[in-house]
Amino acid sequence: LLAANSRMNTTLLVSALIIIIILAVFIYHTKKKNALLKMKNEEMENFYKLRTNFINADDRLIYLKDENYRYVFVNTTVEEFYGLSEDEMIGKTDFDITQEEFARLKKETDIKVLETLERIEDEVVWDGRTYKTNKFPIDLMNGKTGVGAYIEDITEEKSVEREREQALLRNSILVDVFRHDYKSKQEQLDYVLHRALELTNSKYGYIYFYDNENEEFIL
Repeated sequence: LLAANSRMNTTLLVSALIIIIILAVFIYHTKKKNALLKMKNEEMENFYKLRTNFINADDRLIYLKDENYRYVFVNTTVEEFYGLSEDEMIGKTDFDITQEEFARLKKETDIKVLETLERIEDEVVWDGRTYKTNKFPIDLMNGKTGVGAYIEDITEEKSVEREREQALLRNSILVDVFRHDYKSKQEQLDYVLHRALELTNSKYGYIYFYDNENEEFIL
Protein backbone atom coordinates (compact mmCIF):
# COMPACT_ATOMS: atom_id res chain seq x y z
CA LEU A 1 0.00 0.00 0.00
CA LEU A 2 2.84 2.32 0.87
CA ALA A 3 4.55 1.52 -2.43
CA ALA A 4 1.30 2.18 -4.33
CA ASN A 5 0.89 5.56 -2.64
CA SER A 6 4.47 6.41 -3.45
CA ARG A 7 3.95 5.57 -7.13
CA MET A 8 0.74 7.60 -7.17
CA ASN A 9 2.48 10.60 -5.64
CA THR A 10 5.32 10.28 -8.15
CA THR A 11 2.83 10.12 -11.03
CA LEU A 12 0.97 13.17 -9.73
CA LEU A 13 4.25 15.03 -9.29
CA VAL A 14 5.37 14.18 -12.81
CA SER A 15 1.98 15.13 -14.24
CA ALA A 16 2.09 18.43 -12.35
CA LEU A 17 5.59 19.12 -13.67
CA ILE A 18 4.48 18.33 -17.21
CA ILE A 19 1.49 20.65 -16.85
CA ILE A 20 3.74 23.38 -15.45
CA ILE A 21 6.19 22.95 -18.33
CA ILE A 22 3.35 23.05 -20.87
CA LEU A 23 1.94 26.20 -19.23
CA ALA A 24 5.39 27.78 -19.18
CA VAL A 25 5.92 27.04 -22.87
CA PHE A 26 2.41 28.35 -23.68
CA ILE A 27 2.99 31.54 -21.68
CA TYR A 28 6.39 32.03 -23.35
CA HIS A 29 4.98 31.67 -26.86
CA THR A 30 1.99 33.85 -25.97
CA LYS A 31 4.26 36.60 -24.67
CA LYS A 32 6.49 36.26 -27.72
CA LYS A 33 3.49 36.44 -30.04
CA ASN A 34 2.13 39.47 -28.15
CA ALA A 35 5.52 41.13 -28.36
CA LEU A 36 5.66 40.53 -32.13
CA LEU A 37 2.08 41.78 -32.49
CA LYS A 38 2.91 44.89 -30.49
CA MET A 39 5.97 45.48 -32.63
CA LYS A 40 3.90 45.06 -35.80
CA ASN A 41 1.28 47.48 -34.47
CA GLU A 42 3.98 50.01 -33.64
CA GLU A 43 5.46 49.60 -37.12
CA MET A 44 2.04 50.14 -38.71
CA GLU A 45 1.39 53.14 -36.49
CA ASN A 46 4.78 54.62 -37.36
CA PHE A 47 4.18 53.95 -41.05
CA TYR A 48 0.76 55.63 -40.82
CA LYS A 49 2.32 58.67 -39.15
CA LEU A 50 5.08 58.76 -41.77
CA ARG A 51 2.55 58.54 -44.62
CA THR A 52 0.39 61.22 -43.02
CA ASN A 53 3.33 63.58 -42.43
CA PHE A 54 4.53 62.98 -45.98
CA ILE A 55 1.27 63.84 -47.77
CA ASN A 56 0.52 66.70 -45.37
CA ALA A 57 3.84 68.33 -46.27
CA ASP A 58 2.62 68.67 -49.88
CA ASP A 59 0.61 71.79 -50.75
CA ARG A 60 -1.29 69.90 -53.47
CA LEU A 61 -4.67 68.32 -52.75
CA ILE A 62 -3.96 64.61 -52.20
CA TYR A 63 -6.61 61.98 -51.57
CA LEU A 64 -7.68 58.39 -52.18
CA LYS A 65 -11.23 57.24 -53.00
CA ASP A 66 -12.57 53.69 -52.99
CA GLU A 67 -14.41 51.91 -55.83
CA ASN A 68 -17.60 53.77 -54.88
CA TYR A 69 -15.89 57.18 -55.05
CA ARG A 70 -15.91 57.53 -51.26
CA TYR A 71 -12.92 59.13 -49.55
CA VAL A 72 -10.47 56.75 -47.86
CA PHE A 73 -8.00 59.42 -46.74
CA VAL A 74 -7.10 63.05 -47.51
CA ASN A 75 -4.25 65.41 -46.65
CA THR A 76 -4.53 68.69 -44.76
CA THR A 77 -4.65 70.70 -48.00
CA VAL A 78 -7.91 68.93 -48.88
CA GLU A 79 -9.22 69.57 -45.36
CA GLU A 80 -8.45 73.29 -45.73
CA PHE A 81 -9.96 73.40 -49.23
CA TYR A 82 -13.32 72.03 -48.07
CA GLY A 83 -13.20 73.36 -44.52
CA LEU A 84 -13.74 69.85 -43.17
CA SER A 85 -11.64 67.44 -41.12
CA GLU A 86 -10.50 64.10 -42.54
CA ASP A 87 -12.86 62.28 -40.16
CA GLU A 88 -15.77 64.29 -41.57
CA MET A 89 -14.82 63.32 -45.14
CA ILE A 90 -13.90 59.62 -44.85
CA GLY A 91 -16.64 57.39 -46.24
CA LYS A 92 -18.36 60.27 -48.05
CA THR A 93 -18.56 61.23 -51.72
CA ASP A 94 -18.04 64.67 -53.27
CA PHE A 95 -21.81 65.06 -53.48
CA ASP A 96 -21.92 64.84 -49.66
CA ILE A 97 -19.40 67.61 -49.05
CA THR A 98 -19.54 70.14 -51.89
CA GLN A 99 -21.77 71.74 -54.51
CA GLU A 100 -23.44 69.34 -56.94
CA GLU A 101 -22.00 71.00 -60.05
CA PHE A 102 -18.45 70.80 -58.71
CA ALA A 103 -18.98 67.23 -57.49
CA ARG A 104 -20.24 66.17 -60.91
CA LEU A 105 -17.24 67.83 -62.55
CA LYS A 106 -14.86 65.88 -60.34
CA LYS A 107 -16.65 62.58 -60.75
CA GLU A 108 -16.33 62.71 -64.55
CA THR A 109 -12.58 62.17 -64.37
CA ASP A 110 -12.94 59.66 -61.50
CA ILE A 111 -15.17 57.54 -63.74
CA LYS A 112 -12.69 57.76 -66.62
CA VAL A 113 -9.92 56.46 -64.36
CA LEU A 114 -11.90 53.40 -63.27
CA GLU A 115 -13.20 52.74 -66.78
CA THR A 116 -9.81 52.95 -68.50
CA LEU A 117 -7.58 52.00 -65.53
CA GLU A 118 -5.19 54.66 -66.81
CA ARG A 119 -3.77 57.93 -65.50
CA ILE A 120 -5.93 60.92 -66.42
CA GLU A 121 -4.48 64.45 -66.50
CA ASP A 122 -6.80 67.40 -66.93
CA GLU A 123 -7.37 71.05 -66.10
CA VAL A 124 -10.49 72.16 -64.24
CA VAL A 125 -11.68 75.75 -63.84
CA TRP A 126 -13.84 76.40 -60.80
CA ASP A 127 -14.76 79.54 -58.90
CA GLY A 128 -12.23 81.64 -60.80
CA ARG A 129 -9.36 79.23 -60.12
CA THR A 130 -7.63 76.75 -62.44
CA TYR A 131 -6.63 73.32 -61.13
CA LYS A 132 -4.37 70.74 -62.74
CA THR A 133 -5.68 67.28 -61.88
CA ASN A 134 -3.63 64.10 -61.98
CA LYS A 135 -5.75 61.01 -61.20
CA PHE A 136 -4.75 57.36 -61.35
CA PRO A 137 -6.04 53.85 -60.45
CA ILE A 138 -5.01 52.33 -57.09
CA ASP A 139 -5.36 48.68 -56.05
CA LEU A 140 -7.27 48.53 -52.76
CA MET A 141 -6.95 45.98 -49.93
CA ASN A 142 -10.36 44.46 -50.80
CA GLY A 143 -9.25 43.59 -54.33
CA LYS A 144 -11.15 46.50 -55.87
CA THR A 145 -9.71 49.54 -57.63
CA GLY A 146 -9.87 53.05 -56.21
CA VAL A 147 -8.89 56.51 -57.44
CA GLY A 148 -5.84 58.38 -56.21
CA ALA A 149 -5.33 62.05 -57.00
CA TYR A 150 -2.85 64.92 -56.91
CA ILE A 151 -4.52 68.26 -57.62
CA GLU A 152 -2.56 71.50 -57.97
CA ASP A 153 -3.79 75.10 -58.10
CA ILE A 154 -2.11 76.57 -61.19
CA THR A 155 -4.09 79.81 -61.40
CA GLU A 156 -1.02 82.03 -61.02
CA GLU A 157 1.00 79.97 -63.49
CA LYS A 158 -1.81 80.19 -66.07
CA SER A 159 -2.02 83.95 -65.55
CA VAL A 160 1.73 84.36 -66.12
CA GLU A 161 1.50 82.10 -69.17
CA ARG A 162 -1.34 84.18 -70.65
CA GLU A 163 0.57 87.41 -70.02
CA ARG A 164 3.64 85.95 -71.71
CA GLU A 165 1.57 84.83 -74.70
CA GLN A 166 -0.05 88.26 -74.92
CA ALA A 167 3.37 89.95 -74.82
CA LEU A 168 4.63 87.71 -77.61
CA LEU A 169 1.51 88.42 -79.63
CA ARG A 170 1.85 92.17 -79.11
CA ASN A 171 5.47 92.09 -80.23
CA SER A 172 4.58 89.95 -83.24
CA ILE A 173 1.79 92.33 -84.25
CA LEU A 174 3.99 95.40 -83.86
CA VAL A 175 6.72 93.87 -85.99
CA ASP A 176 4.15 92.78 -88.58
CA VAL A 177 2.51 96.22 -88.67
CA PHE A 178 5.82 97.97 -89.32
CA ARG A 179 7.01 95.44 -91.91
CA HIS A 180 3.76 95.17 -93.83
CA ASP A 181 3.65 96.79 -97.26
CA TYR A 182 0.68 99.16 -97.58
CA LYS A 183 -0.77 100.56 -100.77
CA SER A 184 -2.42 103.48 -99.03
CA LYS A 185 -2.80 105.23 -95.69
CA GLN A 186 -6.32 103.87 -95.37
CA GLU A 187 -5.13 100.31 -95.95
CA GLN A 188 -2.53 100.79 -93.21
CA LEU A 189 -5.16 102.06 -90.79
CA ASP A 190 -7.50 99.19 -91.63
CA TYR A 191 -4.73 96.66 -91.14
CA VAL A 192 -3.65 98.19 -87.81
CA LEU A 193 -7.28 98.19 -86.62
CA HIS A 194 -7.70 94.54 -87.66
CA ARG A 195 -4.60 93.45 -85.76
CA ALA A 196 -5.61 95.55 -82.73
CA LEU A 197 -8.95 93.74 -82.63
CA GLU A 198 -7.08 90.44 -82.81
CA LEU A 199 -4.84 91.49 -79.95
CA THR A 200 -7.68 92.56 -77.66
CA ASN A 201 -10.08 89.75 -78.67
CA SER A 202 -12.64 92.39 -79.65
CA LYS A 203 -15.37 92.10 -82.29
CA TYR A 204 -15.65 95.78 -83.17
CA GLY A 205 -13.27 98.73 -83.22
CA TYR A 206 -12.89 102.24 -84.60
CA ILE A 207 -10.01 104.60 -85.28
CA TYR A 208 -10.60 108.25 -84.44
CA PHE A 209 -8.49 111.27 -85.43
CA TYR A 210 -8.19 114.25 -83.15
CA ASP A 211 -8.83 117.67 -84.71
CA ASN A 212 -6.61 120.07 -82.77
CA GLU A 213 -8.26 123.13 -84.29
CA ASN A 214 -11.80 122.13 -83.36
CA GLU A 215 -10.67 120.07 -80.36
CA GLU A 216 -12.76 117.06 -81.30
CA PHE A 217 -12.42 113.47 -82.42
CA ILE A 218 -13.24 112.59 -86.03
CA LEU A 219 -14.10 109.07 -87.18
